[in-house]
Amino acid sequence: MDSLFFVQAAGVAFATYLAFAAMWLQYLAVMNLKENRSKLTVAAKLWAYPMLIVGVLSDVLFNLAIGTVVYVELPHELLFTTRCNRHIGEKGWRGNVARWFCRNFMDPFDPAGNHCDGR
Repeated sequence: MDSLFFVQAAGVAFATYLAFAAMWLQYLAVMNLKENRSKLTVAAKLWAYPMLIVGVLSDVLFNLAIGTVVYVELPHELLFTTRCNRHIGEKGWRGNVARWFCRNFMDPFDPAGNHCDGR
């Protein structure tokens, strides 16, 4: 029974990693589209706009699933960045988590350099 628990826990951890990796890749793609939007041809736009829709839907699902676990709370907002922005000015552990996510995974890859607010 103990070995089954560890196998299941490893499976959940791996699934969480894959969800985070997929979401981050989606974010990187959207930020690249944002930076190069003036260069998009009509053909590229036909591919890009559905990706943006998938990106927003993925962000909502990521916030509901992973964000709920990371912040140990139900979301008050749809998007993960909005949740990070709500916590970023806090002095507690949730503020630390928000600043860590923004500093390491969002701000450096946003063409504006400041994807998250409130720092």
